[in-house]
Amino acid sequence: MRRYTYCMQASEKERHMEKIILAESLGPFVHEIFVKAGVPEERATVLANCLVEADLNGISSHGVIRVPVYVRRILQGLTETKAVITPIEDFPASALLDGKNVIGQVAGEEAMRIAIQKARTVGIACVGLRGTNHFGTCGHYSEMAAKSNMIGFSFVNTTPLVAVYGGTRKAVGNNPLSIAIPAKEHFPIILDMACSVAQGKIEILKKKGLDIPSGWAVDEEGNPTTDPDKALKGVLLPIAGPKGSGLAIAIDILCGILTGSGVGNEIRHLNDPEPQNLGAFFIAIDIAKFTNVDMFLGRVDHYVDCLKGSAREGEHILMPGEECFINHGERLITGIPFPSAVLDDLNEVAAQLGMTDRI
Repeated sequence: MRRYTYCMQASEKERHMEKIILAESLGPFVHEIFVKAGVPEERATVLANCLVEADLNGISSHGVIRVPVYVRRILQGLTETKAVITPIEDFPASALLDGKNVIGQVAGEEAMRIAIQKARTVGIACVGLRGTNHFGTCGHYSEMAAKSNMIGFSFVNTTPLVAVYGGTRKAVGNNPLSIAIPAKEHFPIILDMACSVAQGKIEILKKKGLDIPSGWAVDEEGNPTTDPDKALKGVLLPIAGPKGSGLAIAIDILCGILTGSGVGNEIRHLNDPEPQNLGAFFIAIDIAKFTNVDMFLGRVDHYVDCLKGSAREGEHILMPGEECFINHGERLITGIPFPSAVLDDLNEVAAQLGMTDRI
């Protein structure tokens, strides 16, 4: 395993510097951390793979930066590691699962697997997930369907971080959603977005010692701010005003009220000493039940070509999710850049768990 000198007394400048880590080293290191924290081997693999995948894709806000808080919650008994996820309701085209407060990535993959299995029989299937946790990127789950020649949807609600349009306090989560559509020669189209900026992006910029863009958040007094510390203490703003606000409200109802999970202030933050009680919702559509799969994939390719052909001269249009696939391919070879502060945090967790290796 590649090792780097770890200095507990690192200067502020050093903590903002970046280091390059290979995924082949990072994955086993993160896996071992979770096993040492008491996560069963198979579930530790799922969790580590999801986090490293996010960093490979360039979505660092949902990558290994989450390891310290995940481990803390596991050790404090706030996240269940071994409970069996069971159905509360089970019908040919739908199901509702009891997440049992299990690790979010494990529960999310199980829910989408069931949606895909049911869709193979009935054409379209919906699976709700009750009482789950932060589960990384929504795109990971919708892409599972795309890999099976299906169209996948995933939604999750989160702790209130965002003001509704016209409001002045935290009222809804940033409530992300994803839609994944397979293609033939092109990358799958994977829309993965939240109804406001992801809080993790602010945390990453904070660790890099950088300001956030204006328009992301206001401080505790309601004043616009570019200071990440003030933003984290303040309120995030919805994307596109009433449109982002309305979408967040709809996802809260779909994932929270429909599944019997928390909604609004009933949902707890990762830093709260309680189970999060998130809800999630997954949909899989079997393309073969609607049209010839090969024809569909070919038409998606043609459509993508038409869209890319509309670019101004000298410019290149990227489809939703395309940048992630490009990042993934490049970073598998060149490695993943991390602020030293993120690696310091990982190494500190490893040391607390009695590990001798460092990343």
